[in-house]
Amino acid sequence: MERRPAGSAVGVGDLELVAVVGDETAAVELLAGLAGQRPDVAGVVAIAGRFPPERNGTLRTNLLLATGSEDSLVPPRKLVDVSATLTGTAVRPGERAGSFEDGTAVRVVVAEGATHLSEADDPRLVRATTDWALRSVGESPPADLGVTVRSLGSAVSRFLFGLVGVLAGTALTKRALASRLGDPQRRGAAVAVVWLAGLATVLHTTLSRRLYYLGPMPGQSTKYLLLAALLAVVGLVLDRVASRQSWSGARVGASLLELAYLFVPAGAFVLLSTRFVTFQLVTTTVLSAAVLGVLAVFAAQLALLGVRRRTRWVAIGFAVLWLVPAVVPPYL
Repeated sequence: MERRPAGSAVGVGDLELVAVVGDETAAVELLAGLAGQRPDVAGVVAIAGRFPPERNGTLRTNLLLATGSEDSLVPPRKLVDVSATLTGTAVRPGERAGSFEDGTAVRVVVAEGATHLSEADDPRLVRATTDWALRSVGESPPADLGVTVRSLGSAVSRFLFGLVGVLAGTALTKRALASRLGDPQRRGAAVAVVWLAGLATVLHTTLSRRLYYLGPMPGQSTKYLLLAALLAVVGLVLDRVASRQSWSGARVGASLLELAYLFVPAGAFVLLSTRFVTFQLVTTTVLSAAVLGVLAVFAAQLALLGVRRRTRWVAIGFAVLWLVPAVVPPYL
């Protein structure tokens, strides 16, 4: 948050609030670095920030540290240490030290029952961070913020419902095209395109809009090029293996090749792009495994619908290239 002349949609009175959002490492390091270099920064907010940078002296700005009581990555006791490192004062959950007037206010907020995934959607943390932002710039928080907090459960349930629709729509497309397209290759390609379009629509209208942005990131072209190269190399090798080995026609062999095409390039990509940073590697592995698990279900359906292997792998490859980089930190 910093003081600037009004003139944007996020202005409050004659002040403009600029918010910086980050996760475990980025949040505290970014905010501490920003506040240390910019005297006009009125306050900072870090949710689940656990790695404060080394500093010469204390951070002199209004500081709010927040986490959930069920956050195993950033437990409440960790924020006591973070507050002491940044400000020189060990602040316990629920306590506040300093004052807003001289820019030394420090508070630790813990949302009861919130986990690492649900903190961004927790109404108590939304209220606490908004109040802190306004008080840091000398404004009194209104009784009603007029903010609708998105629901994690609602977004996930809509996403799952949408996946069922994609499964059904893909199967119905195959049936509708059976009598209209006699060429199996063209029919399979049409089914794959419909599936990819359906998946993109569901993700864009559910998770990407409400929970986690899954759109393209042009500034991270290196990630896309690396994963595209891995998919191409692994795909060509596995395609040759599938063409030469008789066991590839069996259900077990075909399933192993399918899983290898999904997990081998994506796994190599995760290891290379996270640069073996342990805490990011664990989080990214879990997110990537969830993405690949969903795609594995669709790959199995496309195979059962008779979509040829190469056509199927091209469609699945596009989905991997689109989704996996979105859940991997931008280290590259």
